[in-house]
Amino acid sequence: MRKSMPEVPPGYDPELDAKPKTKSAKRNERKKEKKHQQ
Repeated sequence: MRKSMPEVPPGYDPELDAKPKTKSAKRNERKKEKKHQQ
């Protein structure tokens, strides 16, 4: 764990957040994944 990292809630992936992605963008990806699975 890096000390420079802010404290995050459990289940939160700092690796994902490291990439410049907004919450809405992540939501869109989830929707796409669900569509692909069906």
